[in-house]
Amino acid sequence: MIKLYSTGCPKCKVLKKKLEMSGKEFEVIEDTDQITAFAEEHDIHSAPFVVTEDGTILDFLAANKALA
Repeated sequence: MIKLYSTGCPKCKVLKKKLEMSGKEFEVIEDTDQITAFAEEHDIHSAPFVVTEDGTILDFLAANKALA
């Protein structure tokens, strides 16, 4: 399942809307402890980010492009 790590910011809302429009099943992770732990483990410096079904991590720009 696709996971959207979101803080509720405007960029997060854009990705959430695009995921909803795509019809793909996804989960929104908004727990700041989970976001921080995952980001630190994978050397990610900003949210939002998306983790695809195959484990690929996409930052906002890459996820936005992939969902276009």
